[in-house]
Amino acid sequence: MNDTASEQLSEQSLRGGETIRVGSVSEEGGQGGEGEQPWTIYQFICDQALFYSRETLDHIVLVIFIYTLLCLVLYKLLFHRCSRWLKLVRKSRLPATANRALLVTAHPDDESMFFGPTILELRRRNCRIFLLCLSDGNYDKKGPTRRQELWDASESLGIKPEDITLLNATHLQDDPAVEWKTVTIANQILKHLEALDADLLVTFDKDGVSGHPNHSAIYYATASLCLSGMIPNKCKVLTLESVNLCRKNQI
Repeated sequence: MNDTASEQLSEQSLRGGETIRVGSVSEEGGQGGEGEQPWTIYQFICDQALFYSRETLDHIVLVIFIYTLLCLVLYKLLFHRCSRWLKLVRKSRLPATANRALLVTAHPDDESMFFGPTILELRRRNCRIFLLCLSDGNYDKKGPTRRQELWDASESLGIKPEDITLLNATHLQDDPAVEWKTVTIANQILKHLEALDADLLVTFDKDGVSGHPNHSAIYYATASLCLSGMIPNKCKVLTLESVNLCRKNQI
């Protein structure tokens, strides 16, 4: 009887031990699952963020590519397929009968940097060109050097030394911070037009090609002469058009 009771007690103890052991494993497993769950959510969020970031970047690259391609196509259509027509328009602006042209610039080197093609085309048509430069370009204290460069460049372009006038007036100094008076410039232009009997006046437009205030001041003086009717009737006025970088770099 005692043996039977002890065997049952041992069996219950073993079963209890198994039960305890199973319970402990279950608890450990539960604790492990709770520890891994936050990491799984964090990893999921990171994966989704990376996925959408890559997808967004792909869309941005695609939009930039399409925009660039569209700009190139429009540029091709506007400035290459119509190049012959544009060239005809540009050439037609120069009067075929011009014999004496007055070119008005602000500084030495303007004649070469901005008006070189115009000068060469006028010379090809046997037009005599008079150059009026309103300052000696002494902004960097290199007035004498730039003066000589003006004479050398003009000779290369076919302008005679005796047809060059370089002003060195205190109220027309080479300085973008100094305002050039419209009346002062207009008087100089009108005086030379009448003295030279010029039938063509060439200068900058209102933007001055490079945006220099001295360049623009010449345009406003010329415009004032035109509006007041003081330009001689036989004299045609042409201004150099300021264009954007794409057209400046057009091949």
